[in-house]
Amino acid sequence: MTEIATSIQTAENLKQQGKEHFDQRDYQRALALYSKIPLHLKQYEVPKEYKNLGIPQQQDQQEQPDQQEQHDENKAKIKQLLLSSYVNCAICVCKLSPINPSKKRTAQHQARLLGHVAKALELDPKNAKALFHRGSLYLQQGELDLAEPDLLEAAKQHPDAVRKQLEVLQEKKKAAHQKQKKEFAGIFNRMAAKEADSQDILSSYLGESTKDVLSQHLPDRPEKEPASDLVSEYLLD
Repeated sequence: MTEIATSIQTAENLKQQGKEHFDQRDYQRALALYSKIPLHLKQYEVPKEYKNLGIPQQQDQQEQPDQQEQHDENKAKIKQLLLSSYVNCAICVCKLSPINPSKKRTAQHQARLLGHVAKALELDPKNAKALFHRGSLYLQQGELDLAEPDLLEAAKQHPDAVRKQLEVLQEKKKAAHQKQKKEFAGIFNRMAAKEADSQDILSSYLGESTKDVLSQHLPDRPEKEPASDLVSEYLLD
């Protein structure tokens, strides 16, 4: 058995052992096993570091068809094993992550989760599971604009699995919209109150009605012009 075949076999064994512990809900042990997979495949990592799978570069052009076929097969296996490792690590982190009273994961677990997901998406930018977990984390953080494209892309491949998260997303977007409307309404109400206060302050300061003062000193200004503009000009020295 070649060196690369041994590495692939070891990685596959680790993946199987990790699954067994995951099925037993021993997520900490499963995470440890999944995390070991890249250590055995690091020298063959794709796409950036993956080169010749142990075959000297000068022999590339002399490869026989069967060698090239084996080369491509090994490359595909390594990529899939690495991808599974990163995605499964992310899932284990989700299972192990404590949820605080605000329904958000701790910063440490968020960083670990995003780290595994980022590595998976580097290998496969359209990986549905990685996008799902990143989108779900963004959703928990309230980053709705970031969560939406990830969850929509994941839903193209696994609509049933993502449906619940998309429903939560829509509910949060609706709530955020209502909150924004209330905030804007409050701003406009404060502006209107400030406008009314300006007239009262001027009347109190001069001892006359605002309308009388303005008509006396600024007779050419329209009566319906905003009082705040007229006040600023009248008090200007």
